[in-house]
Amino acid sequence: MASILQILAFSLLLFSLSYAEIPTTLDGPFKPITVHFDKGLRGNAVDLPDTDPRVRRCVSGFEPEQISVSLSYDYDSVWISWMTGDYQIGYDIKPLNPQTVNSFVHYGKLQYSLTHEATGYSLVYNQLYPFESLQNYTSGIIHHVRLTGLEPSTLYYYRCGDLYIPAMSGIYSFRTMPVPGLKNYPERTAIVGDLGLTYNTTTTVDHITSHKPDLLLLVPIMVVEGNHELEEQAENQTFVAYSSRFAFPSEESQSMSALYCAFNTGGIHFIILGAYTAYDESASQYKWLERDLANVDRSVTPWLIAAWHPP
Repeated sequence: MASILQILAFSLLLFSLSYAEIPTTLDGPFKPITVHFDKGLRGNAVDLPDTDPRVRRCVSGFEPEQISVSLSYDYDSVWISWMTGDYQIGYDIKPLNPQTVNSFVHYGKLQYSLTHEATGYSLVYNQLYPFESLQNYTSGIIHHVRLTGLEPSTLYYYRCGDLYIPAMSGIYSFRTMPVPGLKNYPERTAIVGDLGLTYNTTTTVDHITSHKPDLLLLVPIMVVEGNHELEEQAENQTFVAYSSRFAFPSEESQSMSALYCAFNTGGIHFIILGAYTAYDESASQYKWLERDLANVDRSVTPWLIAAWHPP
């Protein structure tokens, strides 16, 4: 793995020297802002209980909640994900049946004329702890639907849920990525670091709910697993919640794993790597990365960006 990453870094350096005419963030239209870390702001971690009104379930029955948009491999496809039903915690719990609720997404380019329909799949996951002191957990029903045949740089409206209950969401929107190319770079935001289990968890939640509560409904988000997502449980299972709750372009990028995958956005080929799954030369991840890098067309996606959790 180290040799591949070194080759990747060296390739990026050669590319930057060879293609100096391609603009970077430093060249405008604005300068990046760096804010130095103030250690005086660090405090003790504060748990955010599920009864807190800022995160408490605010729908009833099988109405969709926790709706989010994720990118597929290329501009012409995205994933829509959501949750229905309520989770359960206890020692003797019965999981919900995911087949009792359908997974529909209606979408189109006109807000009140959603002429296209896509269906997907649903699942329920369990967190079974090997410790007597911890209660087990079973999730609500998680839905993932992939929309295909989309046009680049286009605003689409959508709603999700089950028409037959009926339990449909409101109408939301997202914009597809531009066509891959040397000059096509979408607006992007990187959230670096753990998102929860810190002293400022409640501050982060307050900021999001106050300024952009529908952020994940409107802007696609891609995630990288970290140590908090390991969540080891019975039979040595790991990353069960992480792999279930988020949609990944695993099949589209031929990795077939939620822990590592790849996708394109404009002139960038992103590679998500798994730091907590095998990455030696005999590992599936290593072999997949070799194939993925060999198939990258630098004339179409000149930038390669790899992301993983630990430094």
